Amino acid sequence: MSKSIFEKTDITKADLDDLISNKIEESLNLDYKRGDGLINTEGVKKELAKDVSAFANSAGGLIIYGIEEIDHVPSGYHYVNGSQITKEWIEQVLQTRIHRKIPNLEIIPIRNNSKLEESIYVIKIPESVEAPHMTSDKRFYKRYNFESVKMEEYEIRNLYHKFQTTQFRLDDLIINKNTKTQKEDGNINLWIHATNIGKRYEDKYKLNIKCPQSIFVEKTRILAGSTKNLNVNIKYKGPAMELVSKDSETIFPNEKYQFGLVEILVTDIAQLEGQELVLTLTHTGGVVERKYKLDEIIKESDL
Repeated sequence: MSKSIFEKTDITKADLDDLISNKIEESLNLDYKRGDGLINTEGVKKELAKDVSAFANSAGGLIIYGIEEIDHVPSGYHYVNGSQITKEWIEQVLQTRIHRKIPNLEIIPIRNNSKLEESIYVIKIPESVEAPHMTSDKRFYKRYNFESVKMEEYEIRNLYHKFQTTQFRLDDLIINKNTKTQKEDGNINLWIHATNIGKRYEDKYKLNIKCPQSIFVEKTRILAGSTKNLNVNIKYKGPAMELVSKDSETIFPNEKYQFGLVEILVTDIAQLEGQELVLTLTHTGGVVERKYKLDEIIKESDL
């Protein structure tokens, strides 16, 4: 599958042709502007800083100068005169009118048939880890539908907080049978993973697990050299066995971390009807919980 224009590191004229021919509509992450939207006036400089900072304060995206739109749908090219408006001019406007500077921002000049007078400027803006960004009019902006709008005070506060905390996602369970080296063929392993989807590393976290007692394999010890079995970490016994796992390993942004496995014994698929494995991951950024319906994710072929 080909990459979308948002994923590409080398955007070309052909990519822009595709946007127009496929009538890709403007969105939260995509904005088209005519070439005369870039001229050397105070009003244009103010609008440029406003729009770019709004993307950085939101989810990032592309602003493309040199494409005309009608009702938010691209209709054709309306070029920038690159002999008058340069990449360096755009950079200078953004550097002097947006505070703090936006890291990893790119300005990509594209020429039609190598003609400077027929230029397109693609401004590629990341979701900024330095947000919120203020413009020289002392305001903060965000993307809302197809516009750049002024942020409310509470939104600015929330944005300051966003990248100071961690965020996690509990991933789908990975299911397989025990290996022969563990001497218990037929039992099922439920492997637990979480991904750090935030922008900060995390080293303080705790995983609580609730597993139905009727299928739980209670263990008193684990064989030396075996995989990380969480069944020994019993906190409470009852209809739902409660386990707790406390680790100290640092989990970095975008890292998928393996907590280990919960081992269950199922001899008949009917045992799983209405049964759930419940995970609660507590970390410095908050709490995330997920419930896995075992009769939906474990199949007869897994037994």
